[in-house]
Amino acid sequence: MNSFERAVDYAEYLVELSKQNPAALLSNPVNTSSKGKSIHQKLLELYIEETGKQSDEKKLQCNTHLLRKLVRREKLNCLILNLYPGNDGYSLMLRSKTGVETETCKLPYEVTELLDYIDDSELPPFLVDVLEKAQVNVFYNGCVIVEVRDFRRATNGTFDMQYVLLKPNTQTLLSDINNLTNDGNVWTQEDLFMLESKLLLATEEPLCLDPSPAVVLVANRQQYDRKKLNTPLLKRYVKKYNQSAANRKRKFAACSAPSELKLHDFISKKKDKKTSSKFGKSAVDYWKQSPVILSAPESVDVERFAKIMEKPEKNSVKDNTLNLVEEHVLERDGMQDKKLLAKLTIYHRPGDDAHLGELYLDHDYIEEKSKGATCRFLLGNKDSVKKYLDQFREIFTEEGRRAVKITTQRPGQAPIVTCTQTTPTTIATATVNQTATKPVSTAAQAVELSQSATMSLGSLKRSMPIQLSLSIGPTLGTAQAAQQIQQAGTSSQAANQFNLTCSLHPSTNHH
Repeated sequence: MNSFERAVDYAEYLVELSKQNPAALLSNPVNTSSKGKSIHQKLLELYIEETGKQSDEKKLQCNTHLLRKLVRREKLNCLILNLYPGNDGYSLMLRSKTGVETETCKLPYEVTELLDYIDDSELPPFLVDVLEKAQVNVFYNGCVIVEVRDFRRATNGTFDMQYVLLKPNTQTLLSDINNLTNDGNVWTQEDLFMLESKLLLATEEPLCLDPSPAVVLVANRQQYDRKKLNTPLLKRYVKKYNQSAANRKRKFAACSAPSELKLHDFISKKKDKKTSSKFGKSAVDYWKQSPVILSAPESVDVERFAKIMEKPEKNSVKDNTLNLVEEHVLERDGMQDKKLLAKLTIYHRPGDDAHLGELYLDHDYIEEKSKGATCRFLLGNKDSVKKYLDQFREIFTEEGRRAVKITTQRPGQAPIVTCTQTTPTTIATATVNQTATKPVSTAAQAVELSQSATMSLGSLKRSMPIQLSLSIGPTLGTAQAAQQIQQAGTSSQAANQFNLTCSLHPSTNHH
């Protein structure tokens, strides 16, 4: 444990020394000649040089943007990447020997393969062949420098510029090996291994074979400083707000809703539609042409319109007791000879002037036996209570199609009982009575009478279907028919005299 703690202290010491005096970590002195040096060695020497310019106040850090300073000092060739604003996409440009910049290709932001490689500082394998055939050599020890010009945050045609060093990866090395071996000659396996080792030694950084844990700690610290703003989690959140995500969101909003969400599509169109005013300018400005002059009253009887409200005491407690306002009991016949009962009780709470409702519902009501369920809910003011009662009666009576007995009870008053009659029974009875007052002189009128009787009988509750049979006797004269109908109003045997027989029995067919 002590050895590991010493390794941690030593790693922190190396990191601080590299920031203050990196030349002390070099075993060989820095060579001032730039011939034969790799781009990595040039960046290291520039870092040491800029660190020596660092002042003691540490207000300005000089050893930053080293790649930009190196490109400007030695005028290195670069691959140019332009990032255009909006939905214009991005493009690649190559600078020729004469200094002319040529745009090679332009891609939309939805194509993110090239941008992903640049974010990871890796050389894309699909650009290796294109860059090798270019007029200008942009390779430095297998690496390529990219000049990123960002036009998205500029308003007057200017751009922000930064440089990225793209390093080769395993795929680019394999691509280089294939290009070198496809020259028409025969390469043995040993030659291929030798070529691969030469490429790795030329492109990879020197290996550190020190077994001390301080090497791993320093490498982790460098990797953290390099990728602390380039983590996969941060990339995932940034992708939600990039240009491709905005285009995808705009396209999705313009698409119509599926067949299951036609209502959503209709409501969205209604929200986007702007309502235009139907009033003209002359109608709106009419009050300016002929303004209404109102004179202020000389005196106002304030006591007539003002109401005195008692100020509640500081330590007073709200009255949360529930006072009974009214109770409504609704009864009707349910399914399978059961009685359906609903009891709705309205309470008033004086503390906040609110009304509460309590509903008891029993689908198989038996006197003095409670089997239903009860719930309590908030209704609000008196208008809300009235609306709720009207809607509940309409639902319970099925819009007047069911016969319901309603009992209303208020404190200190006698109960009020009202009964609603079903709509089919009322219509059928009225039809029979109207038909009975008319003389029946022909067989067609007798058939109409039978249809009215059938409607009145159909409104009755039966557990099984009903078959009606009607037999009509010989046609009578008008006077005789009227005499028999008058006798039907006073005698129960008028149906036999008129030969009108109705037999009711269960059947599976309807006539």
